[in-house]
Amino acid sequence: MKNIPLLIGTLVGTLALVFGIAFFFGRAETPESVDPTKFRTGTNHVLSAEQTSFSDMATPSATPEASSSDNQASPSAEKKIVTVVEFSDLQCPACKIAAPIRDQIRAAHPGQVEFVFHYYPLTQIHANALLAAQAVEAASKFNEFWQYHDVLFEKQEEWAELSSNQAKEKLIQYAVDLKIDKDGFTQELNSVTVKSAVQSDINLGNEINISATPTFFVDGKQVSAPDVAKTVSDILGS
Repeated sequence: MKNIPLLIGTLVGTLALVFGIAFFFGRAETPESVDPTKFRTGTNHVLSAEQTSFSDMATPSATPEASSSDNQASPSAEKKIVTVVEFSDLQCPACKIAAPIRDQIRAAHPGQVEFVFHYYPLTQIHANALLAAQAVEAASKFNEFWQYHDVLFEKQEEWAELSSNQAKEKLIQYAVDLKIDKDGFTQELNSVTVKSAVQSDINLGNEINISATPTFFVDGKQVSAPDVAKTVSDILGS
């Protein structure tokens, strides 16, 4: 009899996991290719091909097309630009493993890879994923989007399984560690603007039937994480 609460808890957790997996695998498959203009919606956190550091990161309102236009007007206009789009869940272990792809492909092809990030928290199986996405978006208001994004992946095991309140405290502390004003960050974290921005990405992901994370697109075509680097190299002929 003493083990009944434990048994019930295990059963509930198992059912939640099963239904979560069934939900995602029961959805229509993500199309192999997507009209690149679709990626103009949502937050569009962009590292343009010409950017060499996070400090000159494009603003959330930037778009892949707009960034490419800027490149065409630059001295390196003759360079071919490849756009890599990622839909990611900050609590997803696979997304953490895939995170280095961004820097690897940009280092391998300087000035030729534009990287676009979209939130897609899998809330059915990752309890703190939505909060984490909102925290990253809040950090973006202080020009610390990529730095904070990297911190959450680096420290994923610290906050992923905490209660909601404990996770929130931890996420605020990470912001303070990056010298972000605590009160300002907390205000942004709770703001309608931040929540709406994350929801906009979720809506986009739902529209194009994202079913798992990370999901990558290279010039509009879906590519598995292990194949992103090779696909980019093939397109650029290097």
